[in-house]
Amino acid sequence: MIFQTLLVGPVGLTLITFPALYIALRHLNRSYAAIGSVIGVAAVVLCLVPFSCVNGLVYLSYQYAGATGAEQATFASAAEALLAQNNSVSVGGVLFALSILVISIVMLKGVFSKWVAWLGIVSGGVGIICESLRPMIGAAFSIYSVVLIWLIAVGWKLYRLA
Repeated sequence: MIFQTLLVGPVGLTLITFPALYIALRHLNRSYAAIGSVIGVAAVVLCLVPFSCVNGLVYLSYQYAGATGAEQATFASAAEALLAQNNSVSVGGVLFALSILVISIVMLKGVFSKWVAWLGIVSGGVGIICESLRPMIGAAFSIYSVVLIWLIAVGWKLYRLA
């Protein structure tokens, strides 16, 4: 539950960030700014959908705690199935990284610092690879955390532009 809250909260904020990025960047390239923003919002929605599986784990843990022997094995295997489904390649995750890449290319010409744009380009590229290979790379997926720095920098700049 804590993991889900810590992940869903910031991800939910990106539903505001992508439309704001479109507004900030539309004068530079209306088409690419719109494509990046629309893909970003769609990706966030697609990323949030699998969390219903995680909610199922909470239910299964309560059932497991009250079960005995064979029932516990049944609940444990059901939980393993939900975890496997949650850890598969996420189309939403790949699209999210793609949207960051597209938006960051537009950023190269505008009001955002060049380092933020380049960080977004790197984050988008690394994200596409990490999201595509997620089941195979395990803990190495954490290098994609660089996207958090990009999101913070973008959020701060959007706040300052307002």
